[in-house]
Amino acid sequence: MYSEGQAKARIDKVSVDIKANRYRIRFSYPKGKRHELHIAQVNDDGWLTALKAAKLINRDINLGDFDDTYARYSPTHAKTLEIARSQKQREYNLIELWDLYRS
Repeated sequence: MYSEGQAKARIDKVSVDIKANRYRIRFSYPKGKRHELHIAQVNDDGWLTALKAAKLINRDINLGDFDDTYARYSPTHAKTLEIARSQKQREYNLIELWDLYRS
C-alpha cells in the first residue's frame, strides 16, 4: 500500500484519489471492467471512510465476493438501492384488477 498524505492511496488493485472535492475509488474488476465510486467529501473523516471502503473492496475482489451494487461499500449507494427496491410495482388482487378494468 502506498499513500500520499490524504490525496492519493493505492491498496493492491484499488486506488483512492480526489475528484471534484470528493474521494473517488477506482478499480478494474473483472478484468477490463472499470469501476468508479465517489465515496466521501474531502476531509479527515472522508479519508478514513475512503480507505476503509477501498480495503473492503480489495478484500472482496481477492475473495471473489465483489458486490457490484456497491451497497456494501457506500451508504449512499445502499440507500439508493433500498429506494429502488421499495418502488416495486404494486400487486393487485382479482377484485382490484376488475375494478381497474371497469373504470
